[in-house]
Parts: sequence; C-alpha cells; structure tokens
Amino acid sequence: MVAMTESGQTARMPEGRPAAAPQALPDFVLHDADSPQRQQCEHYITSQYSTVYGARLKAFLPQLLSMSRDGELQACVGLRAGAETPLFLEHYLDMPVEQAIAAVCRRPVNRHSIVEIGNLVSTQGGGSLLLFLLMAESLEKAGFQWLVFTATPQVEKLVKRLGVEPCFIASADGERLGAQLQDWGSYYRSRPNVMAVNITSALQAVREHELLGRILEQHGASSDRLGRELRPVRWQEAHA
Repeated sequence: MVAMTESGQTARMPEGRPAAAPQALPDFVLHDADSPQRQQCEHYITSQYSTVYGARLKAFLPQLLSMSRDGELQACVGLRAGAETPLFLEHYLDMPVEQAIAAVCRRPVNRHSIVEIGNLVSTQGGGSLLLFLLMAESLEKAGFQWLVFTATPQVEKLVKRLGVEPCFIASADGERLGAQLQDWGSYYRSRPNVMAVNITSALQAVREHELLGRILEQHGASSDRLGRELRPVRWQEAHA
C-alpha cells in the first residue's frame, strides 16, 4: 500500500536575497528485520498511514528503504522480492503476479525479476519522487526488472510525472482482504489499482529528462551501494 503526505509545494526565494547554500545530500539506508532503525521506520510509516487514512498498519514489507537528512526521516518505502510468495497485492489478482503482468504487457516475465513496493510515505516536499527515483535505479543495478504496486490516483500521478506510463493490472478490491479490511481506514475509498512498471524502460525515460537525469547522476554513489546491498537479497530469494 502507498500513502503520500508531502505538501507538493515549492518555496520561492524573495527578490534580492541570496539563495541559501545547497543542502547536503540525504542519506538512504536499507533496513531489514534486524536493523536497529527498523522500529523507527515502522513507527514513521504507521503514523503517516494513520494520519492520512485512519489506518492501523500491522505488517510491513521485508526491506524498508529510508531517506533522511540530519537524522530526521523524510520518506520511506517498503520492498519485497517476487520470489517471496505470495505478494500482498496478489490478494487482488486471479493469477500469479508474473502471469498477470505478462498478460497485460505481452512479454514473458520471470517472477524473480519482480519487486513489490509499498509502505511509501513522505513528509518532505518532493520526497516521494526522489525516493522513487533512487529506489528504481538501485533495483535495476541489483538485477530486478519489474516494479508492482498498489497505487492511489495520487501515486499514479507521481509515476507519470517521471514520464512513465504504468501498466494497469487490476483494481485493488479491499473486500478481498476479508477481516483485514477494517484495518485500512479510508484507504480503499481512493479506488487504488494494481500497477506494474518495467524498470529499464522507466529509467530510460527518466534519463532523457535533463533535470531528472541530473538527479540520478547526483545520487549515483547511493544507488551503486544500495544495488550491491539488494543483489544478495534477490539471489538468496531466487534460490531459496
């Protein structure tokens, strides 16, 4: 599931005043179940879902990627490799996710090339977009090819801002969750959909955009490091 709480507003410098010194780059950290900061990330995500939807989150994706500056969390997203069965969003599907993507996108899809993302929250303007970019490039460097996610209209708009057209897979029917539905507050009133994005195609479009391409270059060292950290996760899950 994905929630976004950023303001989406850009501050404008008053005339005649010098621009502020550029900020240091944010820190990006991958947290597994044993990470000492894992609980802090989970609390951050839970708080935002509660604020936006009145939801009571009780479970999180296995890997959490956080973005912070000066020790303050600004955005988080959860990751689950497709080799982990089942994915949460497969509640909404009538077939395995790789078959659903292949049917819509009309190309063979290996389950081990898929990553489910969710738990996306941001409290910093532009934070969701930056974290999404960094995450996508890191996953590409780790060998993944497909992102799948349950998107509200707001999240779908975020993806399209990157010049990427996500593939519609299915409507996310909350009734399929059974008793779990009561934990999600007003989330399903936004009529979310299951979407898929080919990572390579998406990043090709991003790199052709002058500003977005520069952002990826600026954070290249972080995506290199995260790609290395995610590669063993994919290999281990693919051979479990």
